[in-house]
Amino acid sequence: MVTRSQIEANLAAKSLQRDSSPHNRLMLFLASFLALYFELVVIRYLSTEIRIFAYLKNLALVASFFGIGLGMVLGKSPRTMKVWFPMSAALLFLLTTFAPVLRLTHLPVPGGQYEMFGHPVFVSGKWLAIWILVETWIFFIVVPAILYIVVMFFLPLGGFVGERLTQLKPLAGYGWNLAGGVAGILAFTALSFSSAPPWVWILIGIALALPFFYRERWSFIALLLLACVMALPSVRHVRDHNYDVAGRPLRQRTLWSAYYRITLFEIPPPPGWPRPPAYLVDVNHDYHQKILDLSPEFLAHNFPGAELNRMGLEAYSVPYRLAPHPERVLVVGAGTGNDVAAALRHGATHVDAVEIDPTLVKLGRQYHPEHPYDSPRVNIVVGDARAFLKRATEKYDLIVFGFLDSHTMFSSLSVLRLDDYVYTSESLMEAKNLLATGGTAVLAFDSGRN
Repeated sequence: MVTRSQIEANLAAKSLQRDSSPHNRLMLFLASFLALYFELVVIRYLSTEIRIFAYLKNLALVASFFGIGLGMVLGKSPRTMKVWFPMSAALLFLLTTFAPVLRLTHLPVPGGQYEMFGHPVFVSGKWLAIWILVETWIFFIVVPAILYIVVMFFLPLGGFVGERLTQLKPLAGYGWNLAGGVAGILAFTALSFSSAPPWVWILIGIALALPFFYRERWSFIALLLLACVMALPSVRHVRDHNYDVAGRPLRQRTLWSAYYRITLFEIPPPPGWPRPPAYLVDVNHDYHQKILDLSPEFLAHNFPGAELNRMGLEAYSVPYRLAPHPERVLVVGAGTGNDVAAALRHGATHVDAVEIDPTLVKLGRQYHPEHPYDSPRVNIVVGDARAFLKRATEKYDLIVFGFLDSHTMFSSLSVLRLDDYVYTSESLMEAKNLLATGGTAVLAFDSGRN
């Protein structure tokens, strides 16, 4: 007769045997890696391509946590969840990738600011009420459906973690779980700062998930097919077109920085001019800034359609009407270089240009018609503006705060952005301390309203 103590002893022996298995530890590390890695991928990718998740970012976070937690509570990944994982992955990532085509990028939010998302001006009266009702229903159908897909995507990943945790001693299991999670976070951080695009994030994640499906032939094949589809150029280069005044789509280029999805739209050059007069820069499908040719050579031609440039010249000349002929200039939030070019045109002998996003600096170097970042009078500082203001010891005749994407900060749907840490009383006091005797600081903002 087998006693209870013998059964417990046998279970303990098996547990110790599993505890010493390198394979189980490696699989727990990999499962934990995937759970945290994909959580960051989903949160960033969703909030970029479907903008409502930028304003309601915690929804994607909670859905991810719920899926992982529920999977861990189950303690194992049921075979049905393994079968559904490739389908939920395909739905989630292809839906996100094609969000601009499916018109989900600027999904209207129930509220009183529909004009922010393209309120049709030709709709009024009862038809406006019907339009609002339809858009509201779309919101309450699409958003929960996407969150449900997120939960279903993370459920097997949590199951992989829970299944392996039960096979290890608690302390050892928690150690491998923690190490895998930290490694997943560091891996995605490295990919972000290397400017890798989303299809690379997804391909790496799918490749690392394949070991969990090698016994599930159809799931394994489905994941391989998804990886192939995500690698196709037609999928990797889904475009959200802007148009010129003639209705023609503008040439564009998309890059992924550590902070934004950046899209550069080229304005066609006027007849007789060899280069584009301006570029439009979008971040995360929202307008961010322009790259303007404000050189005297271009403006002297008075080309038709160059109103954008003439208006820009007026805006960027304002600081130098307040502080004529400054020698040392600091530009906070230099972006692609318009403020820096203005300082050089007005005779500055030294310009410190501070910009946190290296990709914007790269675009300025490559595309700005006046090439301000190539000037020997310019010192480019890629870093946080607040940190620079704290540690700087130079004195400046003029400090110019760039627009710093302020047009998105005054919306009731705004979220905390990088720029919000610069528009503070402490930041302005730090800038004041860097002014030379008689120096001037200029701060301008654009509310985004026409």
